Amino acid sequence: MKSFIKFIIVAFVLINSTLLFSQNYNGINLDTVKSSKYDMGKMWTFDYPPVDYFSETYGFKPTKEWLDNVRMAALRFASYCSASFVSEDGLVMTNHHCGRESVSQVEVEGENLHDAGFLAMKLEDERKVPGLFVDQLVKIIDVTKEVQDATESGKTADEKISNKTKKISEMEKKLGDESGFRVQVVTLFNGALYSAYYYKRYGDIRIVFAPEDQAGFFGGDPDNFTYPRYNLDCTFFRVYDDNGKPLKTEHFYKWSVNGAGLNEPIFVVGNPGRTERLNTMAQLEFRRDYQYTDVSNMLDLMVNTYTEIIQKNPDKAKELNNQLFSFANSQKVYKGMVKALNDPYIMAKKRDFEKQLRAAVDSKPELKSKYGKAWDEIADANKELSKIYPELYSYSANARTSSKYFVAADKLVGFAIK
Repeated sequence: MKSFIKFIIVAFVLINSTLLFSQNYNGINLDTVKSSKYDMGKMWTFDYPPVDYFSETYGFKPTKEWLDNVRMAALRFASYCSASFVSEDGLVMTNHHCGRESVSQVEVEGENLHDAGFLAMKLEDERKVPGLFVDQLVKIIDVTKEVQDATESGKTADEKISNKTKKISEMEKKLGDESGFRVQVVTLFNGALYSAYYYKRYGDIRIVFAPEDQAGFFGGDPDNFTYPRYNLDCTFFRVYDDNGKPLKTEHFYKWSVNGAGLNEPIFVVGNPGRTERLNTMAQLEFRRDYQYTDVSNMLDLMVNTYTEIIQKNPDKAKELNNQLFSFANSQKVYKGMVKALNDPYIMAKKRDFEKQLRAAVDSKPELKSKYGKAWDEIADANKELSKIYPELYSYSANARTSSKYFVAADKLVGFAIK
């Protein structure tokens, strides 16, 4: 009986310790945590820059001309990196890891440019990179009404999705044909806003300079991301025009001799893939408990596997390093997201944000009628998804980790179902 009582006491202490931990984190009562305006970061698009916020916070109010110049000096490098014009003669700068694949592509027999580096001393020494392109965002227009009207014309959820997809495809082709630019309709704020982005694509890109890996990747992966000032984390390319001449560009970032000054605002401009600020708690918890954790574990496995293969077969390093670095780059991203999703304080802020947002929606009958059940429906959908996700994930074909034959088979089955 005494043992049983002791067990009950121990269990009670453990339960209360868990409750205490769930309510307190580093001395903070999580139930009292409140969200604030910029908890989820300060990333904005050029569609609606927060000019007043910049002015109030930094004493700097950018003009439309300044914003246009900054936007058009930035570039989307292929489909996977950011870059920028850094001279009036079409010189482009990007990160070292963004140029790795290009370095491999321009090597000739007998060269190992990853070990030796590359430098074109004259224009005629610059080497064209097959298939490489950069995109310059030259124009943005709001197409929200067109897309939303087409979406709402559907009677069922499937019809709405089909109508939206069809409308976006039609608009991209129509606007592209009319302008001569590549047009991409971008969904923002979960469909509250749709913008048509007009891109000017340059397809004659030649490599100018690439440091040897020892300098560009100095310190290995952690130092490369944490302390980039200690390595030569750059690669330079040049854009050529249709006549085979270095491109003359009006928009480019000028080099600063003195660098940034004390208390001077610094803006980082690039081409991010997405943010997930408006995801619900249910969605974030699903990512934490299933999706992102599984992807993070998979990337750990791939990094470890490739590292082991290269260690055992040094002659394969040149062939496999690009893929290893690609996995390692993604590995850091997912580790960071999983860490944040497991941070009780961050999640408490998000929980309070959602509570306030739901209260604001519920306070307006029209919004409550239309959106009041959304959070519960999303939670139910994620609960159902969690039941099948392990099997779904196990059988999915991923181009980065699966055999090309499995990927091809998966696509064929998809076509057959459609």
